[in-house]
Amino acid sequence: MDMRACRYMLILDIDGTVVEGSAREGVMEEQGLVVGPYGDPNRTYPYGKAAFLEAFNHPSMFHMDTTLPDAHTVVRLALAAGADIFYLTARDVLHHEAIRHDLDRRGLWNERMRLNCKPHVMWANTVDYKLWTLEHLCGLARPGDAIYIENHASIGKAAEERVDQLTSYVTCSDAVHHLQRWAKRCDTEGSR
Repeated sequence: MDMRACRYMLILDIDGTVVEGSAREGVMEEQGLVVGPYGDPNRTYPYGKAAFLEAFNHPSMFHMDTTLPDAHTVVRLALAAGADIFYLTARDVLHHEAIRHDLDRRGLWNERMRLNCKPHVMWANTVDYKLWTLEHLCGLARPGDAIYIENHASIGKAAEERVDQLTSYVTCSDAVHHLQRWAKRCDTEGSR
């Protein structure tokens, strides 16, 4: 991807944002790898969090996810507006091709997109990894308008504070109106 100044940039988280992984969570509970619901501060990992993450994020589990509402819509609108599109996930970089294949199978991939996976050896903290990556992507591309869709509102708000021209949304459905404005601008400019 040409990292020149671009007009629009869309950055999407995957888990909880474009796909819903409660079926994978259920399997993890059945296998005893996690005790307690997602988001519970008292949640425990009997075999360690690393064992849970390795099993939960294994490519053999991806087929269990369901695609969330408006995921296809935001991708379609961003592509139509000529936006640079990046997926930014805490899933392990070891599974990069399997993740890309799953997105493609769901109709959420295009050769113009890029996938950024977490290199766990270097980045122990997901929030630090995502914020650093967002700062660098937007710093290199210098978009006029950028959207970050991330189901953890606190990460999105922290990103807004650190990256100019970035607006965060918690769901794809929340971001549709913003992307529709991009599409309208493109239509207006194209008809001139």
